Amino acid sequence: MIVYRLCKEDEYIKIISNKDFKFIGKKFQNNSKLNNHIYEENKLYIHFFKNFDSIFYLNTNKNRYICIYNIPNELLQNNKGIGFYLDRENFKNLEKVDEYSIENNKIKFDYLDKIYKINNYIDYLDIFDQTFINNIECVFPKEKIKTLKL
Repeated sequence: MIVYRLCKEDEYIKIISNKDFKFIGKKFQNNSKLNNHIYEENKLYIHFFKNFDSIFYLNTNKNRYICIYNIPNELLQNNKGIGFYLDRENFKNLEKVDEYSIENNKIKFDYLDKIYKINNYIDYLDIFDQTFINNIECVFPKEKIKTLKL
């Protein structure tokens, strides 16, 4: 199933350079005000959104990357949860958002399909008229990633 992640340049470089996720992710503490995921101590987790438009709950500034993954359904279903984010228009009310939190060692490089670099800030409203497309470029489709030499 296709899922989405927004990342900073340092994560992008680590993924492309190492072709794995050993150094990607973050340690989390269980916090029911942020999400309903259950985290184990000292493990790194990577979060993915079920829907593309959910990346707009995060900072879609220039020089961020939109990563598109095709992760097996079973892995996603075993790590499904709900995140709580401020609404994208007024930043006042919490909204429930479908997301997945997966241990970094369970993510394979082959799951990564495409990476788009954000060249100019993208506003949430830009998805309605598709103008966000003018502000991103595909930096690595799957075919190029596998042969990349850095």
